[in-house]
Amino acid sequence: MCPLPVHRLPAFMRRGMPMLCVMLAVTACAVRIPADPRCDVDGDGAVADLEGCSGPIDCDDADPLRVPGRMDIPYNGRDEDCDGQDLLDSDGDGHDSNAHGGADCNDQDANVSPATLEVPYDGFDQDCSGQDLVDVDGDGFASSLVTGGTDCDDQDSLRHPGAVDLCDGIDQDCDGMDGVEGDVLYDGIDQDCDGIPANDGDGDGFGSVVVEGGDDCDDDDETVHPDAEEVACDGVDQDCDGGDLQDADGDGANGCGLLASDCDDADPARAPGWDEVCGNGVDEDCDGIDVPDADGDGHACNTDCDDSSSSIFPGAPERPYDGIDQNCDGFDPVDLDGDGLASVLAGGTDCHDDLPEEGQAGIYNPDQPLEQADPHAGLVPIPAGSFIMGSSDEEVPESSRPAHEVTLGGYCIERYEVDNARYALCVDAEECYPPIYTSGPRRSYYYGTPAYDHYPVLYLYDEDVLRFCAWAGRQLPTEAQWEKAARGGCERRGDPDRCDAEDEVAYPFGETSPECGGTTVNFCGFTADPAEPQLDGSTIAVDSFPDGISTYGVFQMAGNVSEMTRDWYAADWYSSNTDWSDPTGPESGQNLVSRGGEYESDAVGVRVDVRHEYGISSGSSSDGFRCVYVPSPPDSVP
Repeated sequence: MCPLPVHRLPAFMRRGMPMLCVMLAVTACAVRIPADPRCDVDGDGAVADLEGCSGPIDCDDADPLRVPGRMDIPYNGRDEDCDGQDLLDSDGDGHDSNAHGGADCNDQDANVSPATLEVPYDGFDQDCSGQDLVDVDGDGFASSLVTGGTDCDDQDSLRHPGAVDLCDGIDQDCDGMDGVEGDVLYDGIDQDCDGIPANDGDGDGFGSVVVEGGDDCDDDDETVHPDAEEVACDGVDQDCDGGDLQDADGDGANGCGLLASDCDDADPARAPGWDEVCGNGVDEDCDGIDVPDADGDGHACNTDCDDSSSSIFPGAPERPYDGIDQNCDGFDPVDLDGDGLASVLAGGTDCHDDLPEEGQAGIYNPDQPLEQADPHAGLVPIPAGSFIMGSSDEEVPESSRPAHEVTLGGYCIERYEVDNARYALCVDAEECYPPIYTSGPRRSYYYGTPAYDHYPVLYLYDEDVLRFCAWAGRQLPTEAQWEKAARGGCERRGDPDRCDAEDEVAYPFGETSPECGGTTVNFCGFTADPAEPQLDGSTIAVDSFPDGISTYGVFQMAGNVSEMTRDWYAADWYSSNTDWSDPTGPESGQNLVSRGGEYESDAVGVRVDVRHEYGISSGSSSDGFRCVYVPSPPDSVP
């Protein structure tokens, strides 16, 4: 039997075998030579493909070098072994040589072919890609394991030169460190992984204003930052406050350049508008001179008690009660009539300090008993200041809410309600009309009856009331004047500047509700008149119930008769008005406000903070009044 043809031997057995051995292996085969000469012309032991010839078929019976089983010489273009093609895959790896139309870059090595798995970094091209595999992760960078390679981790495509370093403990950009050396200014990113983005270019400790939260207005200059000391007038904003320091002494005047107005920017006591100090030789107001008469009133500063006001100088007209010494005599006049009592406008008790001595004849002053003419016409001084008006108590009608602070000037109110005898004087003087009726509640005779001379006058129209007060040189009180006289001011607790809920008393005599038939208020229709014990539900003498007087000493501000004021009534006045300095009520209306309640009112009706509506032409049997006097001082006194 013929041995295995040489070209079928494995490549490693054929590689380097001498051609002689190959020829011997071929000729050693026992070939039966056919008897017919036509069958094997070239005598190579293979027969032509003819009828009657038997044996191996010769592909070329004219060439003894071409016969089945003969070793095929690769790449010569001849089919020596009669297998139908030239040998183009010398190493038998299944891939023809790339020198003859195939893709095998090394046809002498069966371990090299396009299908072979490339071994990286060994310097050999196993897969015939044209190069050794040096970029396993395909990131475009050769491994640092080969000459010239820069990829520090060729198994991770996210790690290579130029990658973004994430400050995660991994060197993504292959520079040998996590992060980069030095941050990019103002981009908010911590490139060098020190935990702090680069926001301070000049290293002065303050971040640039170009980043959020930064306050360094010049991050290229370490001498410029918010804590730097500002240098005046150098054109540089060292402390980043928005401008150069142009006022070194802090007096508010510009001390820099052509626009400078400060004559001495090192002295905060010298600037335009500063008060000139008398006789010190210094120009405090920077007008170029030291002026001895700063207010221009003709009096030098060493004789003028106030050289800042041209209305204050020796001999100037003095305005009383204003707390200012206009004529530089050392005090403000508060006692014009020289009776030793200060005017109520100056916080004193004299209600008529504005009238000359002869003008006070017949006027009752509680502090001047020798001048008494009509004790029932006496006035009570009410000092200037604040009080709480209205109520926060939901027991009272909504029109009497809310409580609010009111400020009034000084005035005087009559101690008693106007009685029949006083009103009769005005009638006798033909300045007033008699009451509509001369009877009284539960009394057939009242006005004009001596027994009731000092009982409150009734049955009057609003015109009658206004006419009487004007005849008496007085006026009807405002609603606020009436309530302060009844309730008391915030000064009653010793601190006039403190007004709070404790000043919101309900009755002239305090917080306790009166008792029907008690000693404080004539109300509820059951208070008997001591002069007529059998009579209930009527008026009583104006000087009754001394236990119920107000903190200022005013009688019957609760009960007896409801008292008229000169304010128009508006139910929403407390919630709509905004000016509570000497308020005078709405500009118009249909009815007036009355206060205090009357002899048939309940305990709520006689509260000092409850408002009532009085018809101007009602002529009621339960309404009375009292007047107030508001001094009118002269504009000036000698």
